[in-house]
Amino acid sequence: MKWKNQGHEFDELCKYMKETSKLYFYGCTDAAKSIFKQTEWILRVSDIDDIDIVFVDRDIEKQNAGFCGRQVISPEKLFNELPSKNGLVILCTSEKSIPSIENEFAKKNIQRRIQAYSMYEFYRYLSIFLYSKYNIKYFHAVDIFVHTNCNLNCKDCFIQTFRGVRISADIDKLKRTIDELFEKVDFVGIVFLGIGDGFAGGKPMEFAIEYINNKYSDKFMTIELVTNGTIFPSKSLIDIMKKAKIDIVLDDYRENVELAQKNFEQIGNVLKENGIKMAELRRDYWYQSDFGDFNIDKSDVEMSKRYYLCVNGAKGFPFIGYGNKNKMYSCVMQTINSYLKLFDEQEQDGMDFKNSDFLTLNEFLLGFSSSGYLSACKKCAGMFEGVELNHVPVAVQIEK
Repeated sequence: MKWKNQGHEFDELCKYMKETSKLYFYGCTDAAKSIFKQTEWILRVSDIDDIDIVFVDRDIEKQNAGFCGRQVISPEKLFNELPSKNGLVILCTSEKSIPSIENEFAKKNIQRRIQAYSMYEFYRYLSIFLYSKYNIKYFHAVDIFVHTNCNLNCKDCFIQTFRGVRISADIDKLKRTIDELFEKVDFVGIVFLGIGDGFAGGKPMEFAIEYINNKYSDKFMTIELVTNGTIFPSKSLIDIMKKAKIDIVLDDYRENVELAQKNFEQIGNVLKENGIKMAELRRDYWYQSDFGDFNIDKSDVEMSKRYYLCVNGAKGFPFIGYGNKNKMYSCVMQTINSYLKLFDEQEQDGMDFKNSDFLTLNEFLLGFSSSGYLSACKKCAGMFEGVELNHVPVAVQIEK
């Protein structure tokens, strides 16, 4: 969407949120646990004690038992009390069921992105809620550039490591990026150290983990590293991770990667033996990676709508430390172009992270820009409801 009143696009929403006194997590599901945990964490570390949190579910047994230590109420009670609480509803059901819930909400005059949010939307809008009501500057997640190294050559790699770009951050610049982040915001939920494999980052990765934990441990919830199940962490990295607030995601590529078949289980055992928190992740498919080779010829109005839908539905967050001029990016595709240089970058494709005000940064993250979309949008199929993306097998290797 094009900016009409930069820095004030959410003024009406902020007025509503200033009066919010209750959060409703709609659906007692496993998916709800992560966003509830992070919401509960930021309220606790911010010393916020005037927000009530409940779950909503039609299941009588769940209403009687409670969920995550919280009360579970019926949808009817939600509808009755929501207006008086200026409540915010977080839809924790499957994405397929959201349209039918939205139809029910519309009959009750509950508006999407005012009172009701998908989980992925609320992660971002939580920043606006905390800032408008408590003047707390918070990002649910931030990706800081460390390196692009990877030992695999996956045909449909999302970040396109198959293009062969292998670079690492200068440690002095990395330190400045980290300091600028935590000087800018009060708290961060998850710090991703990207964008290559988590165990292939060498000294810059070790520095980042140790420095963030030593200097800013009270300002973030956890660091998250993703690794491909083929690389054993070095002893020095293990020693650092053992002392850090960190979670490892171990991608399971054993179906198509011979080295993962050999190393995956052993790597998991190494992490467990050293008391390092980890979770295994197995995907049924990837999306076909045609970014950069894809071309869209649509009007500015259509492109603006596509970008707004995509950035609100694709689970994005700030990317910092990539490219030049201290830019913050809102889209992973625009981010990787900062070093792949598949097409020319324009001024509107990123924001000056250090010098822009906090609400303007959040407007940009939620789909506003001077042109209404990014340069990357012309080269990308998008990732939002209604777009048919080709499914491909996970981690198929390009033969050398």
